[in-house]
Amino acid sequence: MTTGKLLGLVAVFLVLFLIAAHLSRATRKRILGALLGGFAASAAGVGLDVLGTRLGWWYYTGASNTHGPWLIYAGVVFLESAVALLGWRLARRFGPAALLLLVPAVALCTTASDFIAAAKPDPMQVIASGLASKVGDFLVVWTTITALGLLVMRVYAGRSTEDALR
Repeated sequence: MTTGKLLGLVAVFLVLFLIAAHLSRATRKRILGALLGGFAASAAGVGLDVLGTRLGWWYYTGASNTHGPWLIYAGVVFLESAVALLGWRLARRFGPAALLLLVPAVALCTTASDFIAAAKPDPMQVIASGLASKVGDFLVVWTTITALGLLVMRVYAGRSTEDALR
């Protein structure tokens, strides 16, 4: 994937985050909490990618075979921040149990996108065949970082019911 395409991906995720922030009518504190959660999730993603490489589940082509291009992780910051804002609204409306559906739903979609991207010609990531790589990508990476992003936002910004709705 070229730098231009990666920048486009970051831009798409940034716009998604801005839309989520606007539609959720989140306070500045909640938006900052979501961004902190996105940064934590992305940083954890780097470490988990290195772990996945060491376990033989995948590797990256290009500059580093242990982790993806840094622009991918910049995009993950905004994607996970948008998910955190969505999770906040869902938890506020339906209670914390709604997150038990959101986290695996996000993990399933992002895992599927990893495998679709890896199946394209000249992929940035090569994923090993077998169940371990699929479970690892779903559980170890995406479930973990999505839950971490939600947790960091909750710790920083408080419970979903603490914000007055605007």
